[in-house]
Amino acid sequence: MELDAFHQQWTQLPRTAKRLCVAYSGGLDSHTLLFGLAKTKPAHQTLSAIHVHHGLHPAADAWVAHADRVCQDLGLALTVAYAKPAQYPKLSPEAAARMARQAAWAQHLSSEGSVLVLAHHVDDQAETILQRLCRGSGVLGLSGMRPWVLDPRGYAVWRPFLSMGVDRRAIQDYAQAQDLSWIEDDSNFDLRFDRNFLRQHILPQLKTRWPEASAAMARTADLCRKAIEPVQRQAEQDLRALAYRSEAERGIHLPERLLKEQAQLQQAIPGTPLSVQALLVLSELRRREALRLWFYRYGGYPPSHAQLQRLEIEVLRAYAGGKPRLKIDHREVRRWRDLVFLAQASLPA
Repeated sequence: MELDAFHQQWTQLPRTAKRLCVAYSGGLDSHTLLFGLAKTKPAHQTLSAIHVHHGLHPAADAWVAHADRVCQDLGLALTVAYAKPAQYPKLSPEAAARMARQAAWAQHLSSEGSVLVLAHHVDDQAETILQRLCRGSGVLGLSGMRPWVLDPRGYAVWRPFLSMGVDRRAIQDYAQAQDLSWIEDDSNFDLRFDRNFLRQHILPQLKTRWPEASAAMARTADLCRKAIEPVQRQAEQDLRALAYRSEAERGIHLPERLLKEQAQLQQAIPGTPLSVQALLVLSELRRREALRLWFYRYGGYPPSHAQLQRLEIEVLRAYAGGKPRLKIDHREVRRWRDLVFLAQASLPA
């Protein structure tokens, strides 16, 4: 890996990318990415860094100081965002930290043209695919992380290392050749976390037999993305058709009490509610893909196959008069008459 590879990545950015912000933890991957992009940045581009302080590690304050020194040396602006994983007490430590980190990013990347730059590489992609495979994910899950994607929170996400096709070893070799100094987070060796277990034990074992295992899984992800594209286009169309049409639009007159209750729900819960009746008319495949896309747009990660099964039984096909609800991670699906809403689980009933 050479600086020319970073130069090439800059040329592939869309014109809409105006303000690039590297998610900088201080570890090997993000440090190398920040260094490479800073050294090759075109004059017309804006590049900065954001460091998320989770408050979970004794050295968290020292990591902020390290990020500040690095950014000063590179001549880049640094934003320190203070995340609050404790806001998600019912999630695993991994999931809570991820949700808090994403909330911190979204708070600082709201302007048009903002791009969050992440240091995921092909080994990370392999770990993601293995993790999702063990959870029974379908083609969408096995399509892995994308080099470029629009996040539902309003900013774009760019993963240059995925486009470059580099793995952890190539990144480390480059960092050592450039005499870079990065943070070693000892929590990366805690085998209680699934990704660490895959990283420390499973992937190295696979590579002893198949040295190109990570690259092969990255190709599988690319093939899955191409296979799912027609299904996703259909889901886009279905989601537009499923957007709830009011009773007035359909020529139905509701009592004033129900109209008021519906208006309160729509005001309290952001996002477009869906029509249950219209959902149930679709085939199972189309219904589930539309729901996955709905979750992605308004709730983050799409639900698993098992969660979609529960959603179908406990909410969509349940007695609507009981106002059924189902909690999925940090979100809750709520039904009111023919409407299904996607709300924060902490929102009052």
